[in-house]
Amino acid sequence: MKSILKVAGVLVILTGLSCGTYINPVYNKLPEEEKVELYPDNYKLAKRKKKPFVYVVNATELLSIIKKKASRFSLIVLYATWCSPCRKNIPQILSYMDKKPEIAVFFVSSSDWIEINNIREYWKSKNFYGTTYILDIYNDRYKNRLMIGEKKRAERMLNELCPDCGEEIGGYPTYLLFNNEYRIVLKETGGNIINKIDSILSKE
Repeated sequence: MKSILKVAGVLVILTGLSCGTYINPVYNKLPEEEKVELYPDNYKLAKRKKKPFVYVVNATELLSIIKKKASRFSLIVLYATWCSPCRKNIPQILSYMDKKPEIAVFFVSSSDWIEINNIREYWKSKNFYGTTYILDIYNDRYKNRLMIGEKKRAERMLNELCPDCGEEIGGYPTYLLFNNEYRIVLKETGGNIINKIDSILSKE
């Protein structure tokens, strides 16, 4: 379901992708063919056209998706397309995923949703056509600000998922590993965490 309303010069897009309402005047400036690609019905076609599927979530919705997946472990990878350590580590994680079906991996970007085509190209270059996530609905629609920075959106999500983490984590890439009781058993920023995950799997 979709409806598009124009109110006081601001385009409001209501989509079935998430519980949120997305306000982004930048949408008006996009070429018509890109606007069409952002319609909810066309997200379903993305996979069939060999385009990585990108889904917009907040922390609550992401945790709900993790619970529905009901895997033995769930790994959230918070990344940025411009992040050099991410470019190095993500291929290792993709390879690791193939060997560890008991771990569900959720790649989350804090980019603005207008960057969706760039994100698709990022994952296409890695030959990954699964679902990834963006945090666009953390845009600040108050105090006349159109958006906050992507790092601030990432901080908001991490604070909601891990309120006790404080300054232990932050930046890119950041990893949160949940067990099947949805308790965080690993939280870390940067570096290669595969050996640490293997150690946890052997104990849990």
